[in-house]
Amino acid sequence: MMKAMDVLLAGLLWAAGTAQPIRQVDFRNFTYETCFDDGPGLVKNGERKVKDEIPGVGGDPFFRVREVVFGDLDGDGQEEAVVDTLCSGGGSGRFTEALLFRWQAGKAVLIDKTGHGDRAWGGLHRVPIAAGRLHVARYGGTSGRCCADYIETRRFQLKAGRLVPDGDVWRSDYVSRDSTHSVRQIHFPAGSSSTTVHGATTEQESYRIPLQAGQTIHLYVGGENAALQFRGGVDESKSQPMLNEHWASKVPSTGDHVLSVSAAMRGKPATFSITIEIR
Repeated sequence: MMKAMDVLLAGLLWAAGTAQPIRQVDFRNFTYETCFDDGPGLVKNGERKVKDEIPGVGGDPFFRVREVVFGDLDGDGQEEAVVDTLCSGGGSGRFTEALLFRWQAGKAVLIDKTGHGDRAWGGLHRVPIAAGRLHVARYGGTSGRCCADYIETRRFQLKAGRLVPDGDVWRSDYVSRDSTHSVRQIHFPAGSSSTTVHGATTEQESYRIPLQAGQTIHLYVGGENAALQFRGGVDESKSQPMLNEHWASKVPSTGDHVLSVSAAMRGKPATFSITIEIR
């Protein structure tokens, strides 16, 4: 009897979720304004491509729907849809923006946007909905638009049809959407100036190391199939660190320095152990 009741309850919950009219909208075959159209353009199967180059701009512009999430953001019992989009005008820019839709007058209506970002300059990582709030996670970095070092997340609620910040921004380690690249902050144990971390990657893992000018960093990276690169300013007379060799350098500037470990041979994972000591 209890099992039958559980099945019935699950069915009712499923029906309640799918009964939301906004969920019946096919946002992967929908009309959007893009970063390269003069007006709204139709997206088919989640993507709109422009075969002919825009005059003066290289490459092929495209617009892509990366993800669609649903949730009730203002507690009125009606779900909203958040469409995570990516647009390229043909150059190096990769502009991401989340669009907020609600069901009004028998159709999906755009009511607000998160604002766009470009890769490490505020590009979107994810926009999940949790506990009735939209969590906007954006990339940030100190090495230009190309290379994100961290993720900053802020929570939003929906009030009077607009997204309103709800709480402070918090920062976390950078992880790419496909999880093939990451940048993690090194933390030294209390009262210690050394630590060891272990890892493995088929692409690249990077580690941000907080250093002060005048210190000396000592590194030993043991492992297999790993190529190393240290960025952020070191003694120019020193070469780059090598796998399975001790390496040290004087630090000329204060700030986070980055050690990157990548797979030397494609298709074969790099495994490694990094020991860091600051003197």
